Amino acid sequence: MYQRRDLAATLEAFLGGNPRQAERFRDIIMSLFWSPVHEFCLRGVYQIGYLDNLEPKDFDRIRRKLSRADRAPASARIRNNMLNGLTLLVKRDREVAPAVREFATSDPIVRTARRLQRAAPDEGVRSCAYYFLKAVREYQRSQVGARRS
Repeated sequence: MYQRRDLAATLEAFLGGNPRQAERFRDIIMSLFWSPVHEFCLRGVYQIGYLDNLEPKDFDRIRRKLSRADRAPASARIRNNMLNGLTLLVKRDREVAPAVREFATSDPIVRTARRLQRAAPDEGVRSCAYYFLKAVREYQRSQVGARRS
């Protein structure tokens, strides 16, 4: 388990410097994302931000991970990384599939992030929600500017 955790962390560091290589590691990233093991899921919920496309079942899992009422520190870390993964997706709006872009900037996800920014007991979650919402605002401004051109 420790070797797998270290491998997941190494993959995350690699993708930070080589984001266009993520699709080569899709199966690994998705296995981390769907893992019931906290340490693996923690990496996967962030690394999906490097992928170009997600399935509807993945969107459902993202919603559940963000909406959990669980106040445990482990759940806060998952929400932190989930918000950071969503931020990556929003910032990569030109590279991701339209359905991913629409999901990541959708009203329900934005409302959830606003609620987390206002009321999450964990400061890290509030901070990650702030940066996600900032990325959404920048994306929305770019869309308004593109329509005017």
